[in-house]
Amino acid sequence: MPWEKQHPSAIDVIDRRTLRVGGHSLHIEIDLLSPGLFRATLGGDEDCSELCRTPDLAGILRQIQVLEQAGFNDQRKEIMAFCKLNRAMEDDVQFVIFMEGGIVSSIVTDCESLVGRGIAIVDYDTEGVDDSQCFSVDQGGHTEQATGRIETVEFGAISSILASINETEPALREYVAASGTKPNA
Repeated sequence: MPWEKQHPSAIDVIDRRTLRVGGHSLHIEIDLLSPGLFRATLGGDEDCSELCRTPDLAGILRQIQVLEQAGFNDQRKEIMAFCKLNRAMEDDVQFVIFMEGGIVSSIVTDCESLVGRGIAIVDYDTEGVDDSQCFSVDQGGHTEQATGRIETVEFGAISSILASINETEPALREYVAASGTKPNA
């Protein structure tokens, strides 16, 4: 099933199935990204979400079978279980923070125990912010004014994001070392 937002686009599709999830028909697709690396993607007719990237094709197939047999109340849990297959690749990354223009737009995780939790966002850019919305933050001997809010962690497959970061990070580190500049991220 070609999804416009799937990156990279699936070329070598191994398996494709249609599942009933919460009264809706969803498609699950397994494709070969590179030798020994498989991807499972779940989506509707237009949008999709990557579930995992893993060398464990048998694990993906087992999880699809469990998902197909799960009742409606267990389907979300079983979809999230795909993310455990990612843990072999990225054991230490628990969530991804999305920013746009220096502002946190969302926080996403594939770790079930973190979904729904609040994370405090502290922003030291208080220009144009009313004083009643600011607070002082101890900086070890002096204080800085800041503003903040609580963001709720949402569920999302983060393996594709981590894979992209892993692909681009060496080039960024090389650029930083050569130019002496510091990245904003």
